[in-house]
Amino acid sequence: MAKEDNLKPCRDTETAKARGKLGGIRSGEVKRERKMMSQIYADFLDKDHEIIGKDGKKEKMSGNQLLSKVMSKVLSRGDSAAVSLMKEIREATEGNKINLSTEPESLTIQFLPVTTDKDDSKIPE
Repeated sequence: MAKEDNLKPCRDTETAKARGKLGGIRSGEVKRERKMMSQIYADFLDKDHEIIGKDGKKEKMSGNQLLSKVMSKVLSRGDSAAVSLMKEIREATEGNKINLSTEPESLTIQFLPVTTDKDDSKIPE
C-alpha cells in the first residue's frame, strides 16, 4: 500500500512517547478552540441585533432570524459560498437525521431522532 510506505516508523519508545505527547497536546488545543468557537456562535444566536435594511431602516432581529436570512440568501445564489455552507451544515449535522427546508424567505433545519431502523421511509419530508 502506498500510504504505508510514507509512514515513518518510530525507532525507539522514547520517540514514540514524545510524538504521542505532542499529539495529545495538539488534540487538547484543537478541542478547546472548537469549544470556544461553539460558545461564540451560541452567544451570537442568543443576542438581538440591529440590522440596517436596503431602505435604510433599522430592524431588530434575533440571532436565529439573522442566521436564517443570511443562509437563505447564500444558498439561493448557488455559487461556491453556497457549496461551502452546505458542506459546513453537512459536517455539523453528520450522524443526525435532519430535515432541511430552504424556502425563499426562511431556512429551517429540523433535527429528527436517529432511528436504528434501516427503513428511512418513516422520516417526514
